[in-house]
Amino acid sequence: MSLQNWHSEINELDYFKKNLFNNQKIIIAKRKLPYRVFLRRIVGMEFTAHNLIELLYVLKGTVEVSERNRVKILNQGELYIINANKAHSIYSDSKDNIMLVFQIKPSYLKEISGITQDSLLKSNSLDPTVKDRIVYALGLLFIENINAQSKYEVHLSRLKDLINNLKDCLFKDDTFYCKGETDTIEQIIFDIVEEKSCSIEEDLSLEKMAMRYNVSYSYLSRVFKKITGENFTQYSLKQKLNKAVDLLLNTNETVSKISISSGFADVKLLNKDFRKILNMSPTDFRRKYNCLDKLNEENTLLDHYSVRDFLKKTKKERIKRYNTLQIEDKKYKIGIKGAESFNTKEKWCKIIELEDIVGDNLDNLEKVLTDLSFEFIIIKFHLNEGEFCLKKEDKLQYIPKMEVRNLVNVLTKHRITPVLQIGLDFHNQCTSTNLNDKHYLNFKSAIDFLSMIIGTTNLEKWKFELNISGLMVNFFKQSIEQIEHLSDILISKFGTTKNIVGVYIGPLSINMNKEEIKYVEDIRGMLDSIGYLRMDINCFNSYLNKQSFVNLSDCINTLIEQLKVYLHLENSEKLICTFNYIVDDRDVPKKYDFFYYNIFVNFLLLNINHDNFYVSLCKIEDEACIADNYPICNILGIKLTTFYILKFIEELKTNLVWIGDGCVATRDGNDIAILVFTMYREWENIQYSFSDEYKDREMQIALNIKNIFGKYKITEYKVSYENNTLYQYFSDNLELETVSEEEKLYIQNKAMPEIKIKVSNIEESFEYITKKKFLGISLIKMEKV
Repeated sequence: MSLQNWHSEINELDYFKKNLFNNQKIIIAKRKLPYRVFLRRIVGMEFTAHNLIELLYVLKGTVEVSERNRVKILNQGELYIINANKAHSIYSDSKDNIMLVFQIKPSYLKEISGITQDSLLKSNSLDPTVKDRIVYALGLLFIENINAQSKYEVHLSRLKDLINNLKDCLFKDDTFYCKGETDTIEQIIFDIVEEKSCSIEEDLSLEKMAMRYNVSYSYLSRVFKKITGENFTQYSLKQKLNKAVDLLLNTNETVSKISISSGFADVKLLNKDFRKILNMSPTDFRRKYNCLDKLNEENTLLDHYSVRDFLKKTKKERIKRYNTLQIEDKKYKIGIKGAESFNTKEKWCKIIELEDIVGDNLDNLEKVLTDLSFEFIIIKFHLNEGEFCLKKEDKLQYIPKMEVRNLVNVLTKHRITPVLQIGLDFHNQCTSTNLNDKHYLNFKSAIDFLSMIIGTTNLEKWKFELNISGLMVNFFKQSIEQIEHLSDILISKFGTTKNIVGVYIGPLSINMNKEEIKYVEDIRGMLDSIGYLRMDINCFNSYLNKQSFVNLSDCINTLIEQLKVYLHLENSEKLICTFNYIVDDRDVPKKYDFFYYNIFVNFLLLNINHDNFYVSLCKIEDEACIADNYPICNILGIKLTTFYILKFIEELKTNLVWIGDGCVATRDGNDIAILVFTMYREWENIQYSFSDEYKDREMQIALNIKNIFGKYKITEYKVSYENNTLYQYFSDNLELETVSEEEKLYIQNKAMPEIKIKVSNIEESFEYITKKKFLGISLIKMEKV
């Protein structure tokens, strides 16, 4: 773009904004949900009625609000509620006023709160305490509205807070106004305006209304202008333009459809009137508004000191309220008599990917496997120009042959079965026999290469998993035939049964869509030629926020059963599903990522009950791009919080003796292991206003353990927010290559759990008192000595 054109564009946008700000009767406001909250300045008088419930809060100046037989002067700091379809006027004789306006559809209000239109909201005489709560909730909602990064769940939470406070303003409408011959001309005007608000699309003319009320048309016209400040034609046009602007900003409807929905006879009339009032076409308006990236943020009223003071006061109040919240202490009464099998911990990371263990540094594998046990480790292999490469984050990383042999030795030492995922790029849309033959030759070359550096004897004990690029997107019948050929190659080379061969079919969402269901049904045909199918089941944080957390297990169970039906499986022996909890919506600052591991523990301990269903590491994801900085060990070889959570779960015993609200107790013989963690619903109550101070709050935990005798060594391990953020702090402030061995040791010690040890002689019952930080996880081990 030339400099001249650039200046022209800037001037055009400035003119656009100025024109909108000067036209106070047209409301320009984006909706996050079926509500909108925005700043307004009243110049002169506006008389209207609309099908929205409206809250007016005066930030500066004085305005006058008039309804039927009621006039209210609103000064700074006062709140007023106008019910839907009620005619009213707002007047100010000075431009020195600013109002915060909230509007919501009655149908949506009823949907989420049960408030119906026959239950009206008080317009005045609000209890001061109720009014303060409403204004505070309104301020929080406005803060989120002007925050470009705010998410759907946050808006919904704030909106529900406001609506819950509005319930204190409800009263039953016992008055019944009946139109009749005794109506005054003023009452007739109110009737006309309210009827117009309910039927904006209808051709409601003043002539028809004059006939209905048996009054002179000319007299009705004069009084209408006197009361509303504009003639009926102007008033009707303003109403239709406001509806059109709302639809242009907040829907994707075509301009033609919008013209009809907003009461215009056709799109030509909409264009004509739009240009007359706003000096641009509806299409240009929509485009220019989007260029401004939300006009509310550009609104000069946001810079006014009264608005800044209101936002500052609201934020200060938010910190005050949440800093005074008390975390409830916990008391658990645990009897260790009786027990049931507790196999949940066996599902944790039975199958795991190599990169989730060590990230970029294979040297860390030995350290991890010394303390944690896995049954299968998936190695993503690619043969690239005759070199052994691991696939990580869609990038190929070259691994020297010596490191490959060391990797094999470590896995063999710890009796782990490697699952070699072989990635080959098949051109699925090409059916050329010669080209397919080339792929088979490449595949055989890859297998021969592996035999050479790993050894055929070792490979005979491995499993192989085919991951064919593009399979999910471009699946077609020939792919099944290709997979059969590849499976035959592996079976003839390393084994006599097809059980050694599986296919990774990609990720599925917990709420499968039609395309995913069709895909699963299509791959049914390959089951006869392979030993198993593996897939990832992804549960996204945004999905969980819209569903009940306790129902998540039921969703998983349902999905597994559906997959068995789609695949015609009588049992789950051929189906291996890995669950991933993925954070795709950032509801809290990144430094609180640790909580997502905590919530994962919630799911794991309280909800798992599957065969051939495994749980992998909790993935932390931004905008559908899985982060690569959350393996079990970091690049310095330091064990991260993830490692200790895995270790805590592995330390649980095989018999479940008690399970409660954020506590699980297990035992083997006389030895006991108890895990204490934050329940999801505790976090849910405060997550959208989480302050820095809250991370340091502690709750007292009292474990009253009965039916226990003898001398016990009691060891408590704690991990918390600090453990999770420590390494990140150093990596943000230091160049990693500059870290000395002494500094590395210091970081490693700081990242370890806090440990407390004591020995007690116990006779029948024992009370153990400890403290746990809100986002912490504690493991208490009791070993008889």
